[in-house]
Amino acid sequence: MRGFVDERRVQKKRECVLRGIARILTSCRTPKMLVEEAQPRLPNGPTLCGDMSKTVSPDWQRWFPALFKNAELLSGVVGGPLVVGLLTPQRNAMTLAAKDVHSSFFGLYRQVFQAGLLKAFRGGSRLRARSLTRLYLRSSQFLSAIVSMGNACSEAPIQKGLPPMKKATGPSVAIVYYSTYGHVKVMADEIKKGLESTGVSVDLFQVPETLPPSALQAMGAPEKPADVMLLERAFLSELPKYDGFMFGMPTRFGMMASQMKAFFDGTGSLWQNGALAGKLGATFVSTGTQQGGQETTHFTAVTQLVHHGMCYVPLGYQAGGEGQFDLSEIHGGSPWGASTLAGPDGSRQPSALELNIAKKQGEVFGTAVKRTTAPAASKKGKVCIVYYSMYGHVKKLADEIAASMKEEGVSVDMFQTPELLGADVLKKMGAPAKPSDTVMDHAKVQQLADYDGLLFGIPTRFGSASAQMKAFFDSTGSLWQSGALAGKLTGSFCSTGTINGGQESTHMTTMTNMVHHGMIYVPLGYQAGGDGQFDMTEIHGGSPWGASTYAGADGSRQASAMELKIARRQGKVFASKVKQMMK
Repeated sequence: MRGFVDERRVQKKRECVLRGIARILTSCRTPKMLVEEAQPRLPNGPTLCGDMSKTVSPDWQRWFPALFKNAELLSGVVGGPLVVGLLTPQRNAMTLAAKDVHSSFFGLYRQVFQAGLLKAFRGGSRLRARSLTRLYLRSSQFLSAIVSMGNACSEAPIQKGLPPMKKATGPSVAIVYYSTYGHVKVMADEIKKGLESTGVSVDLFQVPETLPPSALQAMGAPEKPADVMLLERAFLSELPKYDGFMFGMPTRFGMMASQMKAFFDGTGSLWQNGALAGKLGATFVSTGTQQGGQETTHFTAVTQLVHHGMCYVPLGYQAGGEGQFDLSEIHGGSPWGASTLAGPDGSRQPSALELNIAKKQGEVFGTAVKRTTAPAASKKGKVCIVYYSMYGHVKKLADEIAASMKEEGVSVDMFQTPELLGADVLKKMGAPAKPSDTVMDHAKVQQLADYDGLLFGIPTRFGSASAQMKAFFDSTGSLWQSGALAGKLTGSFCSTGTINGGQESTHMTTMTNMVHHGMIYVPLGYQAGGDGQFDMTEIHGGSPWGASTYAGADGSRQASAMELKIARRQGKVFASKVKQMMK
């Protein structure tokens, strides 16, 4: 029947929407909305509940072009509150209400559709949208729930902390963290001790809170410490005065919390100016469970540093003496950095073992920072390039990188990894003869510890390193066991067959090998902007991770002039860092 309404189905969908809105309210901040053009879209005009022109944003169509392409706004008044619904061609309907017409309500309304909650009405529903809307208008319980949620949306986060200022002198590090329950703060304090033990000066900052007090109270979160400096936006311009940064973050679904992401997102002007390029960075984390972000929170956070051109300093296994290898108890700590486990309810506190690892990470990072500020060594820097190239593309990039490093006064040795494919297979694949560079063998692997820096050239296979390069890394086990490569500088360059077919993931997945060795990863960042890195007139390789080229699906495309220029820039960037940090 055309007018039939399934009350149970409506109630189920109503509850789904309410749960979704409740989740949104834990992170929603209402923007100011000035609106003048929306009034004509409301059938009943401004007499509903005040002047609509002051409350509805003219940008709705721009925010949601797909939804508003063939949609209409409905409005009406039930018992005082204004009700606004969206009716789409798919006969999906949603109505929300607010006691007063104000921006916080419409901020909530915008957040609802940004989160895609309209999907709650898709699939299986044959209700007439008009009937569904009328049902919602009659539901005082639904309306009152939305009213209270809408009012809560206007609740601003409360910020606590000291005014930010640079107190650190000499070689200096800024610890920037966010902590909901205090676990990351405890880790930060211990890391600070480790840093200071190396003679590095440290400033501690907490990033601004984005959750309203009611949400934090509902989560059982304690108040933020009032004796820690609050990293306000105005202070971001002072960050380049530090030599290094350690970022502490709790995990949210295997990635950093939104509060830390908001901080990184706010550093756009520093990125634009390249103000943090070459600075050292590291990470430490807290997760609720074992394997619940103990690695991926670091892994995904690294992209922020790479885009800034910051050098990533992992812990590696340099905290072995502090219990990193211990299997007698549950504990955090990975090759990426220190970590703790808060437990599902946040009640578990960092253990003594975890704090020991945190302090060790501070010592490792502090030592690296002091290397960047120490007087330049009188000796000549020495770099080894290890690569595999089937069709010659990676070899071409390697030659350009080597040439530019030599121009900077750095000595370069080049090795190719052993081939794993038979001659008959290579012939069928149309692979040319191998270049004359020395083939890496077991004896030469042991000599890698003699170099100040190691660069790796990698063709991609399904978005990660080829088997030949992986076999090489697997052969470095003895160097890992002795920690011989810990603290060495490293970087990568690659070749892929297609656009976006491993141009970033090949670097990212290969980086795990370097992190386990405790090597300091030196990315290109966007320091090749003047060499065409931002160019949009032609297809070209080159990412914040490092130089790259496209071979084409059949391997026939050769590295372009622009790609070779980017490769040369990477060589100069890497050589400069080697000269700065070699012992």
